[in-house]
Amino acid sequence: MIVTIKKMGINGEGIAFVDKKPVFIPYALKDEKVECKVITKYPKYSVAELVEVIEKSKHRVVPKCNLYYICGGCNMMHSTVANQARVKKEILTESLIKYARINPRIIQDTVKSEDYFFYRNSMKWPVKTLKGKLETGMYKEGSNHLVTIDRCVVHEKRLDKIRKEVMAVLNKYQMRDFYDQAKSGIRHIAIRGFETYQLTIVSGKNIFPEAMVNDLAAIDGIVSIYQNVNLGSGHEIFSNDFRLLYGSKTLGFKVDDLTMRLSPRSFYQLNSKQALNMYQYAISLIDDAELLVEAYCGIGTMSLMALKKVDRVIGIELNNEAIKNAKNNASINHLDENSSFVANDAAKELRHIIDNTKVDVLLVDPPRVGLDDEMLETIIRSNIKQIIYISCNPSTLGKDLEILKEIYHVKSVVPFDMFPQTAKVEAVCLLERK
Repeated sequence: MIVTIKKMGINGEGIAFVDKKPVFIPYALKDEKVECKVITKYPKYSVAELVEVIEKSKHRVVPKCNLYYICGGCNMMHSTVANQARVKKEILTESLIKYARINPRIIQDTVKSEDYFFYRNSMKWPVKTLKGKLETGMYKEGSNHLVTIDRCVVHEKRLDKIRKEVMAVLNKYQMRDFYDQAKSGIRHIAIRGFETYQLTIVSGKNIFPEAMVNDLAAIDGIVSIYQNVNLGSGHEIFSNDFRLLYGSKTLGFKVDDLTMRLSPRSFYQLNSKQALNMYQYAISLIDDAELLVEAYCGIGTMSLMALKKVDRVIGIELNNEAIKNAKNNASINHLDENSSFVANDAAKELRHIIDNTKVDVLLVDPPRVGLDDEMLETIIRSNIKQIIYISCNPSTLGKDLEILKEIYHVKSVVPFDMFPQTAKVEAVCLLERK
């Protein structure tokens, strides 16, 4: 059927309406007239595939990646970067109006990324034996078909170069993919870095040849090699079983004027330059304050940056390895006297802190599920005057703001394009207690 795209969806798909029901069409842009074929019908909506663009949007471009429509790792590369920024603001605005009736005038324009290609500092890619050779790439969305990728245009160029060199070594030693019955073989390779690189090979019960580890260690830029033994059947890439095979336990990098180190399982934003922009903006929002608590603090980057504006910080994070990193980072930067980091559930620890001392500012950067009920309840019964909420999911941000705005004024919302070529958007939201 032929339809006109009326709006954009949260995953970057175009949305048309047929019989007042939405039809989601990946790779279609707003205002385009397209021919599409319905793939799946649900009671309230349908999903269709794009057959042909009949009337093109002025924002449509030819994707830089020749595997774009096959891989599925990106979903907005067919749009100009300026339009991507507009779409992200629209997605955020619609969610905040829908769930929390936020005044759209307080939502600012998207802060664009400095780099729109070759920006990702990390990759976690599956591997598979194809025609007797170990290959790496991305699984096509909704399938177990591996799309082999020779060059990825969103990964940092050196990261991609190291990936190819790693795969060459693994094939030299005739490594194979994971075989569940034998609990042996390679499942994923994970590489990340900031001038120097940390390699993690996710495998079964393999004992890797010393010569292979030496060859991997000889790759220019690699300073740390881990094996992660994962025998599980779930979707988690990493298990808790990390084994250092070579080099440094942690990976070092600079952010702002801080020297930081992180372990393989610790989280850090994928777009280093844009992460710094977002962190600096969030810190600039801090009003006059003595104590700042950061929930979901990771390796402590924003907590330590905040010491330019506050007297003391407390960071809370459930990941014990990240808390070890945070404490070490505080020590490296000689900031441990004014900071403390606790491995605990965010709501439980925050409740303990507010029962014993006055918290001026709460900085939260939760996972995609947002703040749980216990955390929201703890915040509402606190006397915290200022909240800086960093969100990676417009829907859960909207739902959380619906609750928090009964006690707090939502002063401003600023979207950040952290993941160019995708529809994902981060947002920094400032709240002040009524």
